[in-house]
Amino acid sequence: MSKGSRVKAQKQAQTAAEQQAESAKLAQESDKQASAPKYTAFTNPKNINWVLLSGAMALTVVVLMFMPQQLGDGITSVYSIMLWMGMFSATVFRYVGKNGWIGFFVGSFIGMLLNIFAPLIKTLF
Repeated sequence: MSKGSRVKAQKQAQTAAEQQAESAKLAQESDKQASAPKYTAFTNPKNINWVLLSGAMALTVVVLMFMPQQLGDGITSVYSIMLWMGMFSATVFRYVGKNGWIGFFVGSFIGMLLNIFAPLIKTLF
């Protein structure tokens, strides 16, 4: 085998090894992209949308609590107030970087107090 053919064979082997390494690298990147979640909006605690949505619902329930009711408690029951105030404060606590469960319990307690003192507040205004 002449020197020129050996050099060609070495270059071909080297380019083949480089192509295999490159294809393996591309395969690993595609695996990483496939395993990574496409959307992280549900798990991102810094997503302001959840704070706004839960705040809007909590505000709706609180405003309805001070309006005259014809069909009983309905959406303004103590459970509903506690749920939505808890959800709102949980999302705020998570947005700030605190524990969401503590926020939920704090908001639920505030909602319960608001429901208890709503008739008094209603007569003052």
